[in-house]
Amino acid sequence: MRYTNQRGRAFVLILAIVAGCSPAASTSNTGPTSPPETTAVSECTTPPARTPDPTTGLPAFGQDEPLVMFALRTDLGGGIFVMHLDGTNRLQLATDVLPGVHKAPDWSPDGQHVVFVDEQVSGLRIAHLDGSPTDVVEACRNLACDDPAWSPDGTRIAFTVNESKEGIEAPSASSIMVLTLATGEVQPVVRLERPILAQAARWSPDGSQLVIQVDQMDDEAFETGAAIAVVPLAGGEPRYLTAFDVFAGSPDWGWTRDEIVYAVDLAGFQRTPPGDDIAWELFAVKPDGTGLRQITTLGAGGRLHAPRWAPSGASIIAKQYDHNAGGGRLVEPVTGDVTAFLTGLEEARPLMRPAVTAP
Repeated sequence: MRYTNQRGRAFVLILAIVAGCSPAASTSNTGPTSPPETTAVSECTTPPARTPDPTTGLPAFGQDEPLVMFALRTDLGGGIFVMHLDGTNRLQLATDVLPGVHKAPDWSPDGQHVVFVDEQVSGLRIAHLDGSPTDVVEACRNLACDDPAWSPDGTRIAFTVNESKEGIEAPSASSIMVLTLATGEVQPVVRLERPILAQAARWSPDGSQLVIQVDQMDDEAFETGAAIAVVPLAGGEPRYLTAFDVFAGSPDWGWTRDEIVYAVDLAGFQRTPPGDDIAWELFAVKPDGTGLRQITTLGAGGRLHAPRWAPSGASIIAKQYDHNAGGGRLVEPVTGDVTAFLTGLEEARPLMRPAVTAP
């Protein structure tokens, strides 16, 4: 959630990425450990340097370049950055729009575009990896849009719309809506009113359903419960996959595995948190509610949150929440083995560019 006082502190900080090379360090799956201070590059080929497009001043990348994207706090607010997998050529997207907080990015499935939230206008914008100018999503000009997620076929974007009342910190209601890019039509999918709120939609592989996070909150935006649910794109009541007392959040639907991964991190945002010994484990469940399984076994104090499937489905990328170190982790979805991916950082959720097939 990005509307609570606690979650608002969760900006993604600068990253040091190593991928496509042999990971330098692993952590066991038996409990919390401090990540190494650095992750060595092994036999990586340095990609060519990139310069901004001379016409727009925006960075341009080839269609088949492996990239990682992330949000980063800057002096002017927050920006969306991409860079090569060895950590080189970090460039900021959407520098042609007014500075402010740019956050919550998501790749188009072809890896050519990035949708993100621009808090300056409380709406959505789309940046392009070919260096062309950033677009504003007109359908969100009069809506408080958040949490954009691109559909598997690239034709639609799901997002959250929050409705607020004066004097109440958290929204009074929230909706999941879907924009059809070709027509600008906005379709409501589900609307929930306090004490439960919908957010963080992610698409099913066939684009017919959405998995959402449903928060149960008090008037001061503290969690009293959270659950994962599936709703049809055509609309209807949420079909819950977990109970509210699980405090499940940040679901992501694996397009290649057709399995939903989530974390139980929202237990830490209660009015009276359960303590530092609680583990924030990752779980997976099938879309029909069967096959619930625990992926990680971190043990007391181990904390992973905000999981996201890698495009290939071969791993899960999650944030390591640690007061002293933080950083990112790669999680093997079957064995639960955890490998250091981003180290020495407070927050990190990189998004790997989807595989691209050149025309």
